[in-house]
Order: sequence, then structure tokens, then C-alpha cells
Amino acid sequence: MSPAANESNPVRILLVEDNDINQMLALEVLGRQGWECDTALNGVEAIAKIKTERYDLILMDCQMPIMDGFTATRQIRQMESEGVIEAVSTIIAVTANALKGDRQRCLDAGMDDYLAKPFSPQQLREIVMKWLAIIKSVTTKSEPLAGQTANACDSPPICEKEFLDRCMGDLSFAELLLQSFQKDSVARLEQIATQVQQGDVAAVGETAHSLKGIAGILAAHELQAIAFELESAGKAGKLDPILSLVDDLRIEVNRCLEYVPILKQQSQAAVAAS
Repeated sequence: MSPAANESNPVRILLVEDNDINQMLALEVLGRQGWECDTALNGVEAIAKIKTERYDLILMDCQMPIMDGFTATRQIRQMESEGVIEAVSTIIAVTANALKGDRQRCLDAGMDDYLAKPFSPQQLREIVMKWLAIIKSVTTKSEPLAGQTANACDSPPICEKEFLDRCMGDLSFAELLLQSFQKDSVARLEQIATQVQQGDVAAVGETAHSLKGIAGILAAHELQAIAFELESAGKAGKLDPILSLVDDLRIEVNRCLEYVPILKQQSQAAVAAS
């Protein structure tokens, strides 16, 4: 994984895009944020660059000549699992297709997220900033979560405002999502525990990927970061990091579960006061 960006280590992005206009727009938006950006015109060029350079993020067009983004991503993930590429890349699909199931096709290929064309500058900035924040959370944790308690944490495990904004202020819908999270998160924990016992690191990565998506919807950023780290270790075929992260994951899931009733009470109070 690329190191989190700071003043001495600026953000580096690889833009894989064959269309000149799309490339010009993306480079302008990224450049105005102060992010360094290399380009590749197809998957073959992208893989060549990734073998010799380290990037915080890869923006991968899906439809390109010579080698498309789906094939390139699968090959990148294969090289990561074989140790040909040491770092695990964060790959965001950028595609003109917005058909039902297209997002899932990108995720199934091994991409981490999805941005549909045409995108606005704000949409591009937001998705990049979102993933840079996740990477930074993973790479700059001063100490492991093991042994921490909910009282020891400086901020709540779920960002209430962001979560409610995502639910469009609909408290009933928010409560349905929270109920689903309470069930799904426990099931994912049990799955991962079983997969770790079996030594199935690829399966751990897949389950962590699902949990990462759930955490993202809930704005549970620390949980999302741990799931992202687990997913990366699973993709890279590395069991040792997974073993050290399982306790962190369990603690953070429990922190979120303990916070759910508090979040419900706070949300109901806010609605009653409005």
C-alpha cells in the first residue's frame, strides 16, 4: 500500500485513461488539489508503471484498447497475491457505463470503488479524498486498536451527520440500515473468524470487502479502514497481517454496535427538536 501523503510525500495518482478530453479534465481537477498525477493510455501501460512506481491511488478507465480496465485490474491483483507487486493498490473504476450491475462487475474484478462518467470535478475530488482518508487512517494509526475501549476513543465510531445525510434525513430508513448492520456485521465477523481458522486469506479479503462497503454507508470510518486493510492483506495473500487485524476488527465492530442505540436516541432527539 502506498504511504499516506504528507508534505514530504505528496499524493501520487495514476490516471489510466485513453480519451484526451477525459484525461485533460481529470488532470486539471487533480492538479488543482496539488496531487501529482501520471498517466497511462491502457492497461498494459498501467501495469508497466505500477511495477516501477508507487501510487496512492489508481483511477482506472474500464473501456480501453489493447487491455481494458477489468483485465488490467485482475492482473494487478494476481501480481499482488504472487508478490510480484509489493504494494496493494487502491483502484477506482471510472466508466461511462451506468447500467445496473456494472458497479458490481467493477468490484468483482477487484476494484475498490466506482465513479461513473461524466463526472463533475466535485465528484472526482470527493471520491479521491474519501480513499486518501481511508489509506491515511490505515497507515498512520499510532498504535493498534487492541486493548482500547469505547471510552478511550476520541470520536464516535459512526459519523452521525454524514450517516443521516446519506439517509436523506429519513430517520425510519436510517433505523432500517442500522438494524441491517447489527445483523450483517456479526455475520461477517463470524465468517472472517472461520475463514482465518481455515487459512483462506482470499475469502477473508472478499468478506472484508463486503464489510468495508457496509461501513462506508454507515460512515463508520475506522471500521471501514480496518476492513480495507484486511481486504488488502487478503488480496495480497498475507495471513500474518490478517491475524493481527482480527482483534482490531472485532473491537471496532463492537464499538459500532454499542453506539447504535446511542445514535438512534440522538437522531430521534434531533428530529423532535426540529
